[in-house]
Amino acid sequence: MTPTPEIKFSSPHPKLGTPYNLAPVNYQGAKIYRAYFRTQGDKLTALLPTGIEPLEAGELFFYGADLPMQNSAGVYGDTQEAHRYLEFGLVVPSKVEKPNGSWIEGMYALVLYLDPFAYATPGRERWGWPKKDCVGNIQVDQNGASANLDVSRGGHKLIEVALQYSQPLKQNM
Repeated sequence: MTPTPEIKFSSPHPKLGTPYNLAPVNYQGAKIYRAYFRTQGDKLTALLPTGIEPLEAGELFFYGADLPMQNSAGVYGDTQEAHRYLEFGLVVPSKVEKPNGSWIEGMYALVLYLDPFAYATPGRERWGWPKKDCVGNIQVDQNGASANLDVSRGGHKLIEVALQYSQPLKQNM
């Protein structure tokens, strides 16, 4: 019997997790917004599975992203609505305990919201991320000095984040 080659991941990943390779993640023209915040450490820890611990007690972040998809010709950045989707997530910077007792630092997604949900099919379902459908909204003012993000599901607003920047956002970084 030939031994299975070891796959090296750039992020923490269960050794026997998925039979798929990591997808190439290169969203050209993506717009991503993050808001870091703190909550009660014990409450956050209770949301994590055994063997995963937050790096900082009570610290997590919310992100919203306007992501272009490849069109049928494999080109990113198509401006048509049908070739873009919104993704929102609550993520905990964390560490995962390995069987040998050492730890690997990474990120743990508590939830991932997609609008439209059909964009879960190109790959997110492979990784077992906790995906949910939503109606998402990202509004950025003309100067890039503020942004408002919100996530609704079933007619109920779940998350609302307002970002104010002391300096305008840089475009095309």
